[in-house]
Amino acid sequence: MQIKKPHFIIKNKFQKGGLYKNLLNPSILSDICKKATGCSEYTSYFDNKGYNKGRLVIINYKDKIIYISLSEIEIKGRNSFFQSFSLLNIYLKKI
Repeated sequence: MQIKKPHFIIKNKFQKGGLYKNLLNPSILSDICKKATGCSEYTSYFDNKGYNKGRLVIINYKDKIIYISLSEIEIKGRNSFFQSFSLLNIYLKKI
């Protein structure tokens, strides 16, 4: 029996322009995948509909969904930390 690789689903567009596909190169995704699942091999899909809320990355693996909110390198606003609460909202709607 072959186990499927972890699968990333990422909304590709930043709210204010830019693409996550240009930022999240294979090395970064492999590192995230290894830390989240124990596997470094993965598949990915960058969704171009809408924009990414909360710097959200989703991994589907072994019938589970892993929600990851990526940190910013530099905090620019007083409410920057609260932008990732959309991640919590998405999760709570699922349960």
